[in-house]
Amino acid sequence: MNFLPIECLRQIFKNFQTNFSSLHSCLLINRIWFSIVVEILWNEPTIPLNDIRIMKILLLLLDNNEKFQLVAFNNVIPSGPKPLLDYTNYITTINNKLDEGIVEWLKINELEISNEIMKLIKRLLTNNLLKKCKLKVLQVAIDELPGGWEEVLEVTSLNNLDLSKYDIGPNGLIKITKTLKNLKILSLEENNIEVEGVRELIKALQLKSLNISMNEISDKGGSGKVLNGAQWSCEWSRWSSEWSQWILLFSSPFA
Repeated sequence: MNFLPIECLRQIFKNFQTNFSSLHSCLLINRIWFSIVVEILWNEPTIPLNDIRIMKILLLLLDNNEKFQLVAFNNVIPSGPKPLLDYTNYITTINNKLDEGIVEWLKINELEISNEIMKLIKRLLTNNLLKKCKLKVLQVAIDELPGGWEEVLEVTSLNNLDLSKYDIGPNGLIKITKTLKNLKILSLEENNIEVEGVRELIKALQLKSLNISMNEISDKGGSGKVLNGAQWSCEWSRWSSEWSQWILLFSSPFA
């Protein structure tokens, strides 16, 4: 298959993207195959960030300044050379498995699992990933990110974002519509959102799924009556025939 165009090879290998053993066997064939396969392996949405082998690579890829911040905690930084390839460039998903990976790494190195070391490692790894990755999925506690909510708005490649239980502020939804134009899946569960913001969000983005369950949705400025405990988990496939009803709901005064 060496004479096939790279795009053809990429499409062929994508058919095996969940067959990890087959993909790993292709890594050593030649440089072209390696470059294609390693990208598929590392941008797979289900990449196990809780695997200690992945954790070792992520820690080795920290720069010297970042590693220095971990010197006080013995054995946190793994021994070994820095990988020749920066695998973090291919990662497209950051989720809570990162927390699990940090815990497993601390356990295997017989280190105390404290909030201090957990938060420091997560901050350094997340910051490194946000700088290098072209993220599509972000499912972590926003308040634990180095730059918080404002940093999320800079990740314009996102198409799946979980903002559950995080107060994005009175203009949060408007900011999303202006910056995160690639979003397809958005969770705003247990948030403080306004009717005007929801209406603009629906009109501006071509979302496939929007979760606004467990919300008290107020009118603009927070005045007037509130839909207490409104629980809506909305799939866009169910909205097509009810679109006008939803627009009417979000446009109507609260009873």
